[in-house]
Amino acid sequence: MDIIAFVFKYVQNELILNGWKGLLTLEILLLVMIAVSYQIVLILHEGGHAVFGILTGYQITLFRIGIISLVHEEGRVSVKFYHAYASSGQCILCPPNVENGANVPFVLPTLGGIIGNVILCGISAVPLLFSSNRHPFIRIFFCILFITSLLNVLLNGIPGNSAINSNDGLNFKLLNNNAQTRRSLYCQLHIINKLCRGVTYKELAEEMVTVPRPSDYTNPIMVWHQMVTYYRFLDNDRWTDAYEYLIEIEKHSGSCPKILKKSVQAERLFLMIKFNFASNEIEELYEQIKKQIKNKNNDFHLVKVRMAYELYKKDSPRIRERIQSELKVKSNTYPYKGETLLCIKLVNGMMI
Repeated sequence: MDIIAFVFKYVQNELILNGWKGLLTLEILLLVMIAVSYQIVLILHEGGHAVFGILTGYQITLFRIGIISLVHEEGRVSVKFYHAYASSGQCILCPPNVENGANVPFVLPTLGGIIGNVILCGISAVPLLFSSNRHPFIRIFFCILFITSLLNVLLNGIPGNSAINSNDGLNFKLLNNNAQTRRSLYCQLHIINKLCRGVTYKELAEEMVTVPRPSDYTNPIMVWHQMVTYYRFLDNDRWTDAYEYLIEIEKHSGSCPKILKKSVQAERLFLMIKFNFASNEIEELYEQIKKQIKNKNNDFHLVKVRMAYELYKKDSPRIRERIQSELKVKSNTYPYKGETLLCIKLVNGMMI
């Protein structure tokens, strides 16, 4: 907030010195400039991942800004729509095939977004330093762009979990220190590529899905890989195995990013409904995660949980018809076809 106040004061002074009047107009102008700057920073960040990934032999599986995703599938690019609770943008790359996934190149693809924002910092500093006072709007815009870029570099570059997800700096640290983590990410990126092409979890190669349990459950890359195993249990109707596996993950998830913990809790709610747990237990858990599962543009797994809860609360022909209609729309817009098939199967199973 202090930074925003500083920027606002700077903008106000610049405009007043140049004869600008009208505080309301100034506020609107500032908000527009911040919004535009954020979108430029976001595009350059995800574009950096894409460019440096391609330079090291990767292929783009999915490129998302906001809810709009460009998905590479079967030799063509299609447009899909979904909202990821964890981020405003996303670039998912498929690594080159290597004999041992632990040897996959990871430095430039992982840090590409940060590099893109560092370059943007340098570009935005030039007009900020050399434009004359006769062009206050140019100076103001590039000041905001510079600060936004710099904040993004710091927030993504300093290793740690953000309020929601792990950042690029932490991912690089984990990959750099652990060959098993590199192997795990290699498998997950290939899995996502296959899901986009319609391969389901139970059709995935065993060696891609199964990894040794991580001794360090604070490693989000490894824990996300464990979730793939959980989804495979669901796809094979191994309900008890899925529940026991999920409980083991949740038991150690205290230090994991928020998005991962909420995803695990959501899956537990789904299984509690499936296994007819006591209503007070179901309602207590629902209250903890209802904010994450309500958005219709969500990750399909979260949508699946919301639908299961709606059927649990009031199962009626009208509710079923609405859910089937939503499933049809979602299946046409969601980028991960294999995940779509599993979620539709599981929701339909709740209606039997």
